[in-house]
Amino acid sequence: MYCEHFGLKEIPFSIVPDPRYLYLSSAHREAMAHLLFALRGEGCFALLTGEVGTGKTLVCRCLLEQLPEEVQVALIINPRLTVNELLITICDELGVSCPSDQAGTKGYVDRLNRYLLDAHGAGKTVVLIIDEAQNLSAEVLEQLRLLTNLETRSHKLLQVVLVGQPELRALLQRQDLRQLAQRITARYHLGPLGRNDLAAYLTHRLEVAGVRRPLFSAAGRRRLFRLSGGIPRLINIIADRALLGAYGQGRHQVNAALVSAAAREVGVLVAPRWLSRRLVGEIVLLLVVVCCWWWIEVRQPAEAVNPALTPMVAASPVSQQPPHAKSDPVADETWFSRTDAAGSSPQVAWTALLHLWGDPFPVSDATCQIPPESGFACLEGSATLETLRALDRPAILRLQSADGTDLFALLAGLDGDRAVLAMKDRVGFLSVARLQELWSGDFSLLWQPSTAPVAQLQAGSSGPAVEWLDACLALAGVPGREGDSKSDFDPALTGRVKQYQLRQGILPDGIVGPRTMILLTNLLAAPGPRLTDLFGKS
Repeated sequence: MYCEHFGLKEIPFSIVPDPRYLYLSSAHREAMAHLLFALRGEGCFALLTGEVGTGKTLVCRCLLEQLPEEVQVALIINPRLTVNELLITICDELGVSCPSDQAGTKGYVDRLNRYLLDAHGAGKTVVLIIDEAQNLSAEVLEQLRLLTNLETRSHKLLQVVLVGQPELRALLQRQDLRQLAQRITARYHLGPLGRNDLAAYLTHRLEVAGVRRPLFSAAGRRRLFRLSGGIPRLINIIADRALLGAYGQGRHQVNAALVSAAAREVGVLVAPRWLSRRLVGEIVLLLVVVCCWWWIEVRQPAEAVNPALTPMVAASPVSQQPPHAKSDPVADETWFSRTDAAGSSPQVAWTALLHLWGDPFPVSDATCQIPPESGFACLEGSATLETLRALDRPAILRLQSADGTDLFALLAGLDGDRAVLAMKDRVGFLSVARLQELWSGDFSLLWQPSTAPVAQLQAGSSGPAVEWLDACLALAGVPGREGDSKSDFDPALTGRVKQYQLRQGILPDGIVGPRTMILLTNLLAAPGPRLTDLFGKS
């Protein structure tokens, strides 16, 4: 209806998963890389999870387009099946016939096994992709595991990609499914788009639909991000209705008011903030936890550490108190809206971060320039909250207020749906959903490398640092084989690094850079503050 008005060739914000419209954010690119790498390897299962509407199905559609011809795919999009129904569906997808007199679990399994052996003999790979896999029963998941038991001396004959909502991760943590969970060689959790991605996302979809000029004002984009939470499906639903509203008013650009009206019409406008506050009892409990935080001691290194690892972990004084605050921390999110942007500078945030580490050196104007003699290193860049959750170190975040002003805050704690932020002279809780609305994706954090710091380790590296890497990977459950070199970064070690990176949700490039090193040093209970310290986790 509005296409001619805006000069569009087609509707740009349809919720149909058309691969032409896939905007590959850094998170989507990593998800694709994980799945492609997993399917080219020798693993059984790959896992892709994400909230509703984050683009999981679209990633799978693009994955199907990139698979070579020798890969045969069975795609299941309705997994509410019994074991027999699952086997029948897989057979149908692969074109495997089963005589009626052999119907039943054993008959279908025997037919599938014969088909997989024949496919392998013909040089083909068979992949099973199951969407909405959080709806699978434990019995069906166990049958999938049994199907992957068929293998040659060097190859698994069936590879399975499970795609689902976060509940799938919880399901796979069940004790009776631990054997399947141990076979997952690649995991990735797809989060919402960041604030910086939204403008590029809108531009991409509009260009595919035939328009190169911006149809959403800057204020409209900010409002759209806040109301959608960065979820692509919600962005599409609201944006589509907002364009319709602009057409109805004869406007050629969507402003913030039109976005809000569109959100109300489609029923996704967020409720008033006071409705989403914690119950009084929980707020009191959170206040008690925060107050206790002022006195909690930072977790000490584990008593038993592999001797090969011990010399590689640097020791340093660590503060036993959080950043200084002039007032008691609060659990009510209104503290953030009352915090004035004035004085919220990178230097103030860095002062708070250094205090958590015991003030090892003075803060400078070039805040991420660390004195070499300090034994510390700085990592900065763009990431998702899932990445920071994995790195488990306090970080400085660049936030944006409603009027577009940059704010700098210290992320001092992170739980499932709560974050603890320190900004200026205030410390308080903020919901993860609210934090994602405000955060640009930019971060900086402090960490301690080994006593023999190396910028990165990669194929061709050698020496004690590689020996340390070999021992860390073994501790992480990725041991080498007998006879492998322990001091040379050879192809075998590259493969182990990629396997570890896949498990941790890092791009599997086989290069041990700062993010991989931080995760490995965390295995050793290295000293220093963690995001999980506040919540009593390790």
